[in-house]
Amino acid sequence: TTADVLENKLLAGSGVTLTKGNASANETLTVSVTPFSFTESNATATSNQTTFSVTYTAGKIQCFKNGVKLIVGSDFTATNGTSVVLASGAAAGDIIEFVVFG
Repeated sequence: TTADVLENKLLAGSGVTLTKGNASANETLTVSVTPFSFTESNATATSNQTTFSVTYTAGKIQCFKNGVKLIVGSDFTATNGTSVVLASGAAAGDIIEFVVFG
C-alpha cells in the first residue's frame, strides 16, 4: 500500500487517538475511543490466494475485498485468531482489508 493511505482517511478529535504502524507496505491504523478501538489493515492478494495472516479475536473482525464487505461464514471464515480464509480465491492484486475490533 501507499504510505499514509489509512491515516489520511481519518482525523482524530477529542477523546480519539490514532496510532499508525508500519508506514510502508501493509500499513495499519489503530483508532481508540475509550473504551472502543479497532485496527484496520490490508493485504494485496496473489492469484487464487485464500489465506491471510491477521491477529484478531474470533467474532470481532470484518473483512472487505476491493471495498465490498464480505459475509462471515459465507464469504470468509475467521475462527482461530491468526488467519482469515476466503471461501474462494482472490484475484492477483485484489485488496483484502481487515477491521479488527478490540
